[in-house]
Amino acid sequence: MLKSCYIRSVNVNSLKRNFSIFIFSVFTLILIPSCQSSKSSGKGFIGRSLDDLIARDNGYFNARLIMESSEKNLWDQQQDNYEGTLPIFKYGTQEQAASVQPNMDEVIAKTTFVIQLHKKSKWVDDCYFLVGKSDFYKRDYDKSLVAFRYIISEYSNIVEKQPKAKRIEEDADGTLTLLEKLKHQPVSFEAGIWIARSLTEQGKYSDAHTVISVLRSNENFPKWMVGELHAVEADCFMKQHQPAKAIEPLQIAIANTDDKQLQVRYNYILAQLYVQQKEFDKAITAFQEVIDGKPSYDMGFYARLNITKLSMSNYGITGSETKEDLLSLLKDEKYREFYGLIYYTLAEISLSEKKREEAESYLGLSVRNTLDANQKGASYVKLADLYYTDPVYKTAYAYYDSALTNLSKDYENYTEIKLRHDNLKLLVDQLEIIETERKLQYWASLSDRDLEKELEKIIAQEAEKDTTNNDFPGQDVNAQNQVTGGGGDFYFYNPTLRGRGFSEFKKVWGTRPLEDNWRRIEKGTFDNPEDKYAQEENGDKQLDLDNKNLKMEDIIASLPKTPEQITASNAKIAAALYRSGMIYKENFLDAGKAHSSFTENVESYPDNAFEVQSLFQLYQLASGAEKDKYKQEILEKYPDSDYAHLIRDPDYFKHKNDTTENVLDKYYTETYNLLQDKQYFAVRARALAADTLFIPNPMKPKFEMLSALSFANPDSIDVFKNELQKLAIKYPNNEVGDRAQQILDYLRRGSVIDDAGNNTEAVAYIFNKPEEHYFIFIMQGTGKDATTLKNNLSTYNASNFALDNLKISSILIGKDNTLVLVKSFADGDKALAYYHAVKDNAAIFGEMNKEQFSPIIISKSNYVLFYKAKDIDGYSVFFESNYFN
Repeated sequence: MLKSCYIRSVNVNSLKRNFSIFIFSVFTLILIPSCQSSKSSGKGFIGRSLDDLIARDNGYFNARLIMESSEKNLWDQQQDNYEGTLPIFKYGTQEQAASVQPNMDEVIAKTTFVIQLHKKSKWVDDCYFLVGKSDFYKRDYDKSLVAFRYIISEYSNIVEKQPKAKRIEEDADGTLTLLEKLKHQPVSFEAGIWIARSLTEQGKYSDAHTVISVLRSNENFPKWMVGELHAVEADCFMKQHQPAKAIEPLQIAIANTDDKQLQVRYNYILAQLYVQQKEFDKAITAFQEVIDGKPSYDMGFYARLNITKLSMSNYGITGSETKEDLLSLLKDEKYREFYGLIYYTLAEISLSEKKREEAESYLGLSVRNTLDANQKGASYVKLADLYYTDPVYKTAYAYYDSALTNLSKDYENYTEIKLRHDNLKLLVDQLEIIETERKLQYWASLSDRDLEKELEKIIAQEAEKDTTNNDFPGQDVNAQNQVTGGGGDFYFYNPTLRGRGFSEFKKVWGTRPLEDNWRRIEKGTFDNPEDKYAQEENGDKQLDLDNKNLKMEDIIASLPKTPEQITASNAKIAAALYRSGMIYKENFLDAGKAHSSFTENVESYPDNAFEVQSLFQLYQLASGAEKDKYKQEILEKYPDSDYAHLIRDPDYFKHKNDTTENVLDKYYTETYNLLQDKQYFAVRARALAADTLFIPNPMKPKFEMLSALSFANPDSIDVFKNELQKLAIKYPNNEVGDRAQQILDYLRRGSVIDDAGNNTEAVAYIFNKPEEHYFIFIMQGTGKDATTLKNNLSTYNASNFALDNLKISSILIGKDNTLVLVKSFADGDKALAYYHAVKDNAAIFGEMNKEQFSPIIISKSNYVLFYKAKDIDGYSVFFESNYFN
């Protein structure tokens, strides 16, 4: 019985379904002719309705889903830095924008298809709107403006022709009604907002503000768009670096935004703007609004942290109360990833209360309780700064060294931290020589039994260091040094490239004089105590007492026991005292410590090779009776030295004329010879002394160049670049400044191409960004890698730049290089966007060595000049100087 009932039920349902299909078929047969019956438009009402339905659900709907998904991905990819001012909109970096380009091309393809087949559909303006947004996210702002302006010109009448009362049915709060949300809405006002966005991204702020003003004054402008419009205005002011003017539109945006998460974000930005304007009470209120809005846990944490800091700094909240607030956050597991920052903030509070020991303890906890490398590095920097201020330079160096192993190179003040670290390294090397030689002399004076006890203690301490997990580098400087020099993206730290690069560097720069009439003559024509120790510097390496592999026999073999060994040890200490004094004086401007080093050199090691130079430095640092004392000592003890002559006659070197060569030229040539012999410290010392020995010193720029070149080695490459940069800025119209800039450009490219050393006439390139451009990979070598690269680029372009109709070719340039050419791009900005998309893309290089390919972009007219002259090196300099200026 149940079975028969079930069968009847199924049959009835089946008949109903078949009947429905029949009715729909009849309806379709009636519908198709009606779609073709209208004389005015070619389609009747039902035909147009079907057209709208197909346009919306087949093309526009799918394109909109892709757009929404891509926008979300682009937003999520960009991690917020809460310690900097948050951006109002997250459009992503060049590389992130390139990642969504295939989706944007798909949106354009789908919407273009709808536009072509359903021209009378009311969804066509929406399709143009998606095309404009796609070009916007591809960073092709000119194209996006074309699409948005077309909507304004062709479809804004949709808004204007509707009666005001029925144009948009809004609730009292300005949002759309449910019925209105189901209807098609014209997008002309949205297009206007996106015109303002596009102009802002192009840096055309005045035009953007004009568009915003026009939209805001339009009486028909929808209330539900007011929040977005004012957010765009605030964004424009912030990108103009006018944060004060961004506050009011951001307030209006918050009041007119329904999206709760956007409200929270806007409140956080508003609070940051108030802090910049020193309106701290308003900032605290805004941060509290963030907390009340149920933000993400990371934004909530930073809001609480900022309230705590502001309350303590500006409203008399005591350090103890603030610490209690912060310590309470440490009890909440959801804030575990922020423990390092909390301890860092506690350390800052302790320092404000002058509790140094407590601050160092908190900084130690910060280092141990964070996985964020930059936060760990920041804690090390704070410790380093404390010891640098003391000053305890050796400990400060150790902490800066640890900081650099953690900090990313885009960290704020990274360059300054690295420069201070490198200067400290120069000093610490000298201090370690002094400390080591004194220890060796002390141990040499002990009996065999006492020596054995001392050395066993040292070896045990080093073994303990090796087995202890130390968070603080002051306990193991050597280990930290090994980390610092071990690797990195910079090509000088790549062992394979380093060998090739330095041989080529020497070929191109090392054997070429800094002026046409450079001469090499015999050394020794001027006071040059460094020459006596040239062999010593290149001889046995200094014993490293911090080496974890240190053996007792190594120490015993280094003990100075004979009179000759003791004399040599004293000479090392005296030289290091003079050098450390010069570093204190010139690098750290610490006259007190410089005076102490020079004084110890003179008083503890009389008649050493650096005595007269130390006396002369003391003479320069002193005043009054003390100055006269050092003057008399130099005149009595070294009456025939150039230093004595200079004291008697400040114009001594002006009047002195050598029959074979001018004395300044000789001094300069000797200094250059020392550079060739790798006596780098001697070069720096002589370059510094030149300013006091020769007044005036017409060769000052050249001496400074020699000093800079003395840093051209892997361990001090950042100092080298910094010194070159200073020369390029200091002497822009001088041969030395030009040469410094050339070397800098070489270093930025990361390798030297064989043709770079050829002396060719300079090519007069013209920077014309609006012109048609090509992209080029300059490949070192020829062969199958060029073919592989072309294939990879072709595959990548098909997926990511399918609509750009790019062509790829390869061609030899010179004997040993290949150009892989991608063309064409409408202008330099589009070529530059492609450059950023492919230059580091792993899919392009595969298993090939990326270092053999140098990417550039070039205008069509410059390409003709470039290829004719085979001017790889010259154009690379032009490219770096103009497109990234």
